[in-house]
Amino acid sequence: MRKIHEIVWIAGVEYRKWFSLKKMLILLFSILFLGEYVFSDMACVAEETGLLVNLLEPMDLVLSFQFYMLVIPLIFIVLLSGFPDKSGGNIFVMMRVKRRIWLAGQFVFGQLVGVTCLGAFFAASFLWIGKDVVRQNQWSEFMTDTYERFPEIYGQNDRLFLESGTMSHGTPVRVMVMGVLLMLAYLLVMLQILCLFRLMERRKLGLLITMGI
Repeated sequence: MRKIHEIVWIAGVEYRKWFSLKKMLILLFSILFLGEYVFSDMACVAEETGLLVNLLEPMDLVLSFQFYMLVIPLIFIVLLSGFPDKSGGNIFVMMRVKRRIWLAGQFVFGQLVGVTCLGAFFAASFLWIGKDVVRQNQWSEFMTDTYERFPEIYGQNDRLFLESGTMSHGTPVRVMVMGVLLMLAYLLVMLQILCLFRLMERRKLGLLITMGI
């Protein structure tokens, strides 16, 4: 229990330090990008076709579409560009715990940042999509019928629709859970790479490698 307490304590210290005007502005711009480029366009197409969107589908799209799957990890990398923090502000934490405990705390902190970002994107989708949505655990007509009923609109906005292979994996809730877990697992891999090169005093090289991946 003591080790878990120390890990949580380190993660909490880092998480509180992470909140700054610079980081919040980056997160805000990321939200605006997804809001205007994805959520807003989905709302416009739904209004044009008269078909309702499921409450979870905007985030399901962001977590599964190839382009957005590249954008979100890049946002994480920018938000965690100084990871792990080895500045003097952490000297007492580093002296009082073992390195493995400190490292585990850093990873927990990184995952907290990931959950915060995904939660912010999820909340933003509510603001752009609006109140006229389907609140049930099945795919909406917007995703299943637009191709057949409005092929021209679908062709012009195909980036706003989930692929059939994604929807075949299960319900919106199942796809959401799988998408979040896979994204957090992907983030954990990037955290390990950033941490390795940071400890080797090659932080910039680590950033380049994670961006390349």
